[in-house]
Amino acid sequence: MLQLQGFIFFGTAHRLFEQLKKKIACISNDEDNFIILDFQRVDVLDSTGMLSFKKLKNLINISQTHLIITAPNSQIHQQLLNGGLSSSHPLIHYFPDLNAGVKWCAKKRLKQTPKHLYDPPSLTERLFINYPQKMDLSQLLQYFERIKIESETCIFKQGAFADTFFFVESGHVVERGETQSHESLLQIETMGNGHFIGYIEFYLGLPRAVDVFATERCIVYQMSNKRLKLLEKENPKFSVMLHQMLVFLLSERVTHLAKTIHALQHKKTITRS
Repeated sequence: MLQLQGFIFFGTAHRLFEQLKKKIACISNDEDNFIILDFQRVDVLDSTGMLSFKKLKNLINISQTHLIITAPNSQIHQQLLNGGLSSSHPLIHYFPDLNAGVKWCAKKRLKQTPKHLYDPPSLTERLFINYPQKMDLSQLLQYFERIKIESETCIFKQGAFADTFFFVESGHVVERGETQSHESLLQIETMGNGHFIGYIEFYLGLPRAVDVFATERCIVYQMSNKRLKLLEKENPKFSVMLHQMLVFLLSERVTHLAKTIHALQHKKTITRS
């Protein structure tokens, strides 16, 4: 992943190296850049692959690009260390999963960004993006419950009845779902400041599709069925505004998923040909 904008790769380690080499040649050195290699679905590396990773080490030294290695099993981890990709290298970093690696990159990038450009939006500001006309949104906020959540606290469990949805004002939460074998949990998506969570199942009347945990101390606004009905009864103008915004967010999400599926299908077709 370069500058937190990645590509999906299918093929040999040599082809991966050649693609990374081309991409690194096109990026700016004015700020930190990152390559993220996720080994979650890789079982073993052969000797040919190791030669490519040794070349990659030279490449990151020249370009001063950070190499992020995530989720290697014990065998691959040892192979990479034997190949010279030491965790003591200032540009090489190991993480237990992709989530942790991406989060580290994001924090490092944010340190280089002026604070006013990434201050998390409050719920009022998030609503104001969609409804810039002057409105007293404090009336709407009265119907939300503001909650402080400690790190690693479960916000809701997979299969539970979806009678609430949430807005994340500060902190990060992660979606975790079971694998097909039900033997372990996969990190599906990390969401942070400015995100609504749990609203799809809430609107469709479905049980929760995943577990959602706070990965750090969070502040969230909670809307329940009871509070939403009260809002619709007492303040229909703000109720319509909230519904319209959530429909807009849902449309954005569906569009993003459709584009992702199309990109994966297109890439797979090219690789097979």
